[in-house]
Amino acid sequence: MIEYVMDRLVAAGHYNYWVADAIEAFDSQTQETIAVALCKQLPERIVGELGTANMSPEGRILEFNEKPARIEDIKFNMANTGIYVFSSRIFNVLAGQTRWSDFGKHVFPGLVSDSQQSVYGFDVGDRYWNDVGTIEAFWRTNMDLIDGIKGIDTNSKNQRDHRTARIAGRVDHSIIEGAEIQKGAYVRDSVIAEGCVIEEGAQVEGSVIFSNTRIKKNARVKKIIVDSDCEINPSDIGEFAVIGNGCTVAEGEHIVPNARVSSAQA
Repeated sequence: MIEYVMDRLVAAGHYNYWVADAIEAFDSQTQETIAVALCKQLPERIVGELGTANMSPEGRILEFNEKPARIEDIKFNMANTGIYVFSSRIFNVLAGQTRWSDFGKHVFPGLVSDSQQSVYGFDVGDRYWNDVGTIEAFWRTNMDLIDGIKGIDTNSKNQRDHRTARIAGRVDHSIIEGAEIQKGAYVRDSVIAEGCVIEEGAQVEGSVIFSNTRIKKNARVKKIIVDSDCEINPSDIGEFAVIGNGCTVAEGEHIVPNARVSSAQA
């Protein structure tokens, strides 16, 4: 998402409900060229996926470490969230740098090393943030939504009342909106979208099921993501498999964990 805010450019991704806080913090640092939102992360979340930064006690970023490949290469525990606030003068800086093509590899290290520029780090603290650039992270965020995420979707807990769903089976700790859970079906720790049908005897656990998908009679799925307009028959689907839009998984079919299945393959 790109949005102009007065003479500031906000380039944001992921969950950005607290970007206004970053803008306010940036405006208090009138000499800064960029404000970068940073979030403390565990080493296993950082390695190979997230750039990190070192901040001074005043909040100025002193050094960037772009996506360390190994845990032993991690220098800092404050990860770059990919949410930035730019001063309009950034365009003048970039105009003179024809070889800069990547924020993490070129722009941020270049600005930090330039004595005429400064980069401010905004610590997101306990605000929710998750990089949904991987299947596991996308799945994790959906699981978090079941209990509601402060500042993002506080209605999720209320949706567990399932007021728009037709439920004849059993549902535990899930978000069910506009779906049908037939008698004898069981849904647990899952997010089921509008128009889905979970048929008699089917079991859905720890899964994200997009709209208008049908989990057929006696099918069992666990920790998978299924796109819209699919049909899942009794089969063996490995965890964190992703079933693409419009797929039909035939009875008895075996899909390995972490597989990506398209309608051309199914």
